[in-house]
Amino acid sequence: MSCVQKVQSAEHVYQEINRIRSKSLRFESNFYVGRESLEKWIQWDQLESFATNDVFLLLRRNDYYKEVYYFADGEAALQAALQKLTSLENRLNIDYVGKENAKQEVFLNAGFIYKMSLNRFSKIQSDEGVDAPIPYGEYASESDLQSIVSVLNLTMDKDVDQIPQQCEILDYIRRKMAIVARDDKTGNVAALILWTRVGKRMEFNYWALNPDYKGTLYALDLLNSLYIINGAVKRSTLFVRDNNIVPEIIHTSTGYKRDGVVDYVYCYRKGA
Repeated sequence: MSCVQKVQSAEHVYQEINRIRSKSLRFESNFYVGRESLEKWIQWDQLESFATNDVFLLLRRNDYYKEVYYFADGEAALQAALQKLTSLENRLNIDYVGKENAKQEVFLNAGFIYKMSLNRFSKIQSDEGVDAPIPYGEYASESDLQSIVSVLNLTMDKDVDQIPQQCEILDYIRRKMAIVARDDKTGNVAALILWTRVGKRMEFNYWALNPDYKGTLYALDLLNSLYIINGAVKRSTLFVRDNNIVPEIIHTSTGYKRDGVVDYVYCYRKGA
């Protein structure tokens, strides 16, 4: 395969992963997504692929760039495949998650530029908790979709934060993993939180305050609601941009600690 192709099925993805893994003594990957999420990405028509003899690349489209996930027989093969990919694409992002920036040379040599790092924080709850009714704010409804899109676009870094597309936001809403706080007078969405939970594990994905409400407590009060309605969660994780002091202080005050894992983000922008 010498061109980017649409991904039609999860089976094809796993066949390609197994093809690389079966021949490799130096298997490399930055893909940590389960089958359920993979199938949703295919359903939402977000996935494309690019393959060589030694590498399989998954490209997940959003409104700003394509996120690159790789399965490679070693760093040399990965670098060569990325160099071919950048000749075909205009805007790409690639992440490496680990305790040190182990893929920097590979990504830079392939034409990517280091953008930012995000530190992972974890919280372990040893006591048995229970999920309780939401005390403040409310679960988001589908009618909130455009307001959530607007707030995320105003507050997130478009190059780094993997802002969810509308189909993804609707999925959060339908799974009741989206809550909002409203302005009592106007009904406008003042703050929002989106998260993912499986069993007693939670990943805290997006937390945003509408810029029109800067200096208010909407976001902090909503954060408290998140912990109450997910009281039975035993382990939760989140990422905070490096040197973003205020969120780090807030999260550490609620029991999160850096666990040493860092997400190193690289961007490729043709002509940049």
